Amino acid sequence: MARLNYLTSSDHARQAARDAGLTVTDRTLKAWLEGKRHPSGKNLKKIDDAYRVVRRRNVARHLLKRLNANGGTRVEIHPLNSSVARWAHNPEVAGSNPVPATAEQGPDPFEDLDPVAFQGRPPVAGPLG
Repeated sequence: MARLNYLTSSDHARQAARDAGLTVTDRTLKAWLEGKRHPSGKNLKKIDDAYRVVRRRNVARHLLKRLNANGGTRVEIHPLNSSVARWAHNPEVAGSNPVPATAEQGPDPFEDLDPVAFQGRPPVAGPLG
């Protein structure tokens, strides 16, 4: 019942619980907190909803305060290819070296064909033809 403890720790958390539709007596709340009784499924959902609202607000407030401390903080997010990251972390380990994106190719098998030789011939019917 950690979430329920969180919702009873401050006035704004208790208000969020009421806003989520959780209306129980102090006696019921005490019994839940002591583990003598357990909330119904509906009340568990209300507790969960209220907890998420309060937690989101508290975490956002805390992060904003930290990011703005000492004149602000620069945050950069870059896309990362995990295979490159593994290789960069430890290039000596087998399997950590990423496979090249293109394979070496041999000679073009059609480069010596004379395109004039195929003129006027009907197309060959294949499985898709």
